[in-house]
Amino acid sequence: RARESAGTSTEQASSVEQDAEISPRSHERGYGAYAMCGQHFHLYLIAYGLFRFAHEWMRVTPKLGGILSGYQLAALMCVALGAWGFRRRARLEQSAPAR
Repeated sequence: RARESAGTSTEQASSVEQDAEISPRSHERGYGAYAMCGQHFHLYLIAYGLFRFAHEWMRVTPKLGGILSGYQLAALMCVALGAWGFRRRARLEQSAPAR
């Protein structure tokens, strides 16, 4: 049984080494836990803007032009800014050389 356990640990070590060889820089190109690296603020802007826009439908606030309130326009601008930043950052990451 000692030989079996020794052989298993050797096989496990070699599989770990192979995994490291396959993807030593997997964090740099949007894989795994780093898939949205640098995008959290943009995602926050988008999510908050959408929430605020929907929430303002339930509030009684003066409408500009009879359709949208000023808060809803600000929320849409927040969503647009977040989407613009998200796309800009994604393009920069794609065009950046591998480190």
